[in-house]
Amino acid sequence: MTRGPSLKRLAGIAIVLTATLSNAVAGEEPRTSILIPNIQEPEEMRVAPFPMRNIVPAPDDRMLGEAIEAGRAKMQSLSPHEAISDFTDAIKIEGWELLKASAYEGRASAYMQTREWDLAIKDLTSAISLQIAGSVVGNVSQFRAIYPEYGAASDEAIQTFYPDIKYEDFSARFLTGSSTVIPDTVIPELYIKRSDAYLRKGDWLSALIDFRRATNGFLDYAIDPWRQFEETYNTHSYVDMKNFDDADHGSLKLWIKQVHGANDAPGPYELYRFELNCSAEKISTLSWAEYNASGTLVKSGQGGRWGSIWPNTIAEILEHGACGNSSKSG
Repeated sequence: MTRGPSLKRLAGIAIVLTATLSNAVAGEEPRTSILIPNIQEPEEMRVAPFPMRNIVPAPDDRMLGEAIEAGRAKMQSLSPHEAISDFTDAIKIEGWELLKASAYEGRASAYMQTREWDLAIKDLTSAISLQIAGSVVGNVSQFRAIYPEYGAASDEAIQTFYPDIKYEDFSARFLTGSSTVIPDTVIPELYIKRSDAYLRKGDWLSALIDFRRATNGFLDYAIDPWRQFEETYNTHSYVDMKNFDDADHGSLKLWIKQVHGANDAPGPYELYRFELNCSAEKISTLSWAEYNASGTLVKSGQGGRWGSIWPNTIAEILEHGACGNSSKSG
């Protein structure tokens, strides 16, 4: 099981942050949320200006770290409900924001195991917001690649998210692009986790948006494009998020893989290229291929005929997921 960033690693992040921030304040005055006019901001950005405090380790940080480790131990022992309780205790402790982000991420992972997708999405949103605040995305180009919603916002408007950074430091590192893009894995992993939660919930558009945040904003981040959206006792179904084609408002084109056997089994499997006409509620199989367990092609074919979408079929799952919010994701 994948573990979150170690406490030692998080402590190292604090040292890096200290060099780029102005003097951190011990307390924090209430802040007014930033809402940039005429921009539909992502949920994790509909927050007060990102607070940069608790940079210096505090006594509560030790308690927070211990509660996080207790939750991770419960996850290792396959006790997600007990882990949820431990992570909830951790979240209640005042402490360093990046540690708190780790607690939210841990609880989200537990919610994923209990299939509570909405709760997982909510916690991952909190973790992303705290990580974006604590990491200070490398430069404005990277910020805009992650969040194309801010295309109409000025650089100065975006800077208001980081009020505790000296403007001259912000300008040198962020606006002028003199700093390199963050070679980070924590933030894109959070986007991919939230994408997976959206996908399992059935909100494929939101899943696609988050997948693109990770891949467009972190170009060196390697991720398997095949993401699971459905499973039965012997079949696991995946969609290729990288090649999800939503460029045409009239149709959606996507690759689907269905793997047979136990979880993580190599096969046998089938690949399908589908086109969906959401408004007409029709589906077309453009092409298909069957492979054996060793990955050798057994047979393949071309389709192209439109057909109706029948209840309790893979076509209905695709329609509900991909067409449920079929407006263009940008």
